[in-house]
Amino acid sequence: MRKQRGLAIVGMLPAMIGMIASATPAAATPPPHAPLMVSSALAWGSNSRGQVGEGSTAAHFAAPVQPFGLGRGVNHVAAGYDFTLAVQNGAVLAWGNNDTGQLGDGTLERRLIPTAIPTLTNVTRVSAGYAHSLALRSDGTVWAWGANLHGQLGDGTRGDRRQPVRVSNLTGVTDIAAGHAHSLALRSDGTVWAWGNNETGQLGDGTFDDRLRPVKVLGLANVVQVAAGGFYSLAVRSDGVAFGWGANRAGQLGDGSRSNRVVPGRVTFLAGVTQLAAGWNKTHALSNGRVFWWGEDCECDGGNGPPVLHSVGLTGVVRVASGNYHYLAVRSDGTLWWWGSGTGSPVDPVLVPGAYGAVQVDGGGAHTVVVVERPLVIGP
Repeated sequence: MRKQRGLAIVGMLPAMIGMIASATPAAATPPPHAPLMVSSALAWGSNSRGQVGEGSTAAHFAAPVQPFGLGRGVNHVAAGYDFTLAVQNGAVLAWGNNDTGQLGDGTLERRLIPTAIPTLTNVTRVSAGYAHSLALRSDGTVWAWGANLHGQLGDGTRGDRRQPVRVSNLTGVTDIAAGHAHSLALRSDGTVWAWGNNETGQLGDGTFDDRLRPVKVLGLANVVQVAAGGFYSLAVRSDGVAFGWGANRAGQLGDGSRSNRVVPGRVTFLAGVTQLAAGWNKTHALSNGRVFWWGEDCECDGGNGPPVLHSVGLTGVVRVASGNYHYLAVRSDGTLWWWGSGTGSPVDPVLVPGAYGAVQVDGGGAHTVVVVERPLVIGP
């Protein structure tokens, strides 16, 4: 009996296996792996001080080149007037002019290739002014170096610094911006703080007094982004309302006037703003994937008549940036576009060849630096 039962079970095995197989869903075909992306930086434009970073002082580079030795892991860049900063794996590298110590390497020597600042680690973003630099660390502290005549380094002095110093009494920072000679910081509580030059009211504290340490900008809350121009400042609130203060001769504050402001005033030209970029005296704003601008119609004559709102013929834009007189936009497809109003600059946006995969960009006095993200290519 026992033997017959075993034989019966053995005989049933093929059918049982078939039943189990039919009840078990077939293994899904694994989806193709997304390509591994790597980020790096490209630069081009004026190079008289080595700000492109390819190892020479060739006068000009018309097409993007990779700064010498700057490989993978770059995730943020900033362009000063004639120098450049990059964050690579939490470290800061700098190159170009260094006459006030704006490269932060302890010297006043010009650097033609990216040079690391050994005292800075865990940096997430950088910003560059005319001749001073800012860095935001992952712990929410801000560090500064370079020119400091107006207190733009925020350490309580007016002495230039060749190495980074910590900005006084400032924690919990999420965004930074360096203007010509003033600095801004956005804290996680939505407040904005400013220090440095204040001759046109660009610090927004109700005075024209320079500040050697950060002071709170009056009347702002729930801010999500800040930008600093030549002698003016901008902020975007979480509801898409934008504000401006400081110099306004060209109407760059967007309030319909040409009067300077010592406290923030609401931008009346545009609602639903998601990002602002401040140039020397012209403002660009991103709203619903489109780029708008206001301010000086022509940088050479100061413009005429009341300021008006203009649009740029681009859609699908995810980021906008500004140099002194040239302007940049990254579209959702990773293409980079530029335009300007200086001599020889295009009025309408022009595609930048060779800069595909753009994710972040910044413009300096007359040069540009961009972070590009592209698939890793393995093999020959």
